[in-house]
Amino acid sequence: MSKPLDMELFLTAVLTGSYATRQRHLRQAKLIQAEISERWGLEKPWAWQKKHMAWFLEHRLKRRSEATQYYYLLTVRLLARRLQKNGILISERDRLLSALGFCACMMSLGPQMTLEIPASWNCPASAPSEARREN
Repeated sequence: MSKPLDMELFLTAVLTGSYATRQRHLRQAKLIQAEISERWGLEKPWAWQKKHMAWFLEHRLKRRSEATQYYYLLTVRLLARRLQKNGILISERDRLLSALGFCACMMSLGPQMTLEIPASWNCPASAPSEARREN
């Protein structure tokens, strides 16, 4: 039996920010790993595909608050960035989302991986620009 993946060691190359932010990303990445492992039996992130992360974002977070969904989306981006650095995903075609750009109805993680933001998240990017300015 192989050793379990040390998520902290796996994310070290891309993990930045305050201690609390790093701990949140690690906690969320471990939960993502556990959920994907339980559903598909894939223990290591190197075996994950677009559908696995999309499934987690859409089905496991649908009853969570928008803030929670946003923070998990940041962690998924971090995981994707780490996999790209390792050569698992082909190099980035577009820059990852800007701080407010996460609501663009498509999330580009690279030429091979684009996650659709679930419609149930009430994406404000699809609203007319006048409506966004009023709020």
